[in-house]
Amino acid sequence: MATDTTLLGNILTLNHATGVGLEIRGAANNYSTETLIIPNESTSVYNDQRDTTNDDNIYGSSENGKVQTHTLNFLATLKRDSNQKIGSGNFKANAIFTIDYP
Repeated sequence: MATDTTLLGNILTLNHATGVGLEIRGAANNYSTETLIIPNESTSVYNDQRDTTNDDNIYGSSENGKVQTHTLNFLATLKRDSNQKIGSGNFKANAIFTIDYP
């Protein structure tokens, strides 16, 4: 577990890197700036879709029933965890993303 709560911690216990964590950001797009995604924080939101309040969900008014795809772009950076001493080794982190769509 990382000391800095904005980072994902290393889940490895043998030959593992220490003093580092993984930062995840949603890439900048037409709808929002680059966004830090904070683990286990329900108010941490990355928006990569236009406002569809008056649409038929992700479809435009003339697209109803068409198959739609949308790529979400994320940036991952291995960073120093607070002011901890960095030690060499392997690193592995897991995350589960929840995607809500209209």
